[in-house]
Amino acid sequence: MRFLITRVTYHSEYDIEKGPVFGEKTIGMTVDVYTDQSERCQLETWVELPYSKELTLEEMENKAIEMAKEKLKTVLSQI
Repeated sequence: MRFLITRVTYHSEYDIEKGPVFGEKTIGMTVDVYTDQSERCQLETWVELPYSKELTLEEMENKAIEMAKEKLKTVLSQI
């Protein structure tokens, strides 16, 4: 069984041209983890990135995925 990250959801009001809408300083995102054998989400974690004009949406998603992986590794090592 393989675990796949297939969805990153933005929870902050974010405008690609202007940045965060309500003056927020972070961008909240959830990262959903599925298996290759199921259509149901197996794990979900919340991450917050500091807002940066230098990062593209793809770079933000990649950074969120890396943060989520580290967070989930930490959690799983303590169970």
